[in-house]
Amino acid sequence: MSTPEGPVDARPPEPVAPDWNPIRRKWRGVPVWAWIIGAVVVTGVITSVLTAPGRAAQAEADRQAQIARIAEAMAPVDVEYEVEGSATSVNITMETPSGTSQGSDKAVPLRTDAGNGITLSFSRGSFVYISAQNQGESGTVTCRITVDGKIISENTSSGAYSIASCDGQA
Repeated sequence: MSTPEGPVDARPPEPVAPDWNPIRRKWRGVPVWAWIIGAVVVTGVITSVLTAPGRAAQAEADRQAQIARIAEAMAPVDVEYEVEGSATSVNITMETPSGTSQGSDKAVPLRTDAGNGITLSFSRGSFVYISAQNQGESGTVTCRITVDGKIISENTSSGAYSIASCDGQA
């Protein structure tokens, strides 16, 4: 078919697809991909700023807890040595913070003027030891080591010149 203006194409024109390629597409003169990356970066920065005080507070709490654990580990502990039984006198050997100490013919029970066992201050983890040897022909001897109120070692011996010994860690 033909018209005075020229031949007519019977096919309808092909639609032109809009440019949806985000690489080339622009909004306010800036490529869309740049807006997307910018939004992700801004969201990350805002999230970091808003959560930073919580993270800092938690880090400080963790640091304080670690300091407390170290201080507790380094703090001295009270060690009480006790000797009791039916024996009348004993020879004593015990570990002190400055080394080993010995005593002869000590009365049983072994007490300070306050009526308690002998209490010394040791570094945590130190070796502690006491032994008591009966000096009589009969009787029992019991030794006991208490660290911060908890008994860590206790032994009893009986008979002439028998030895009760206790040891552990402060």
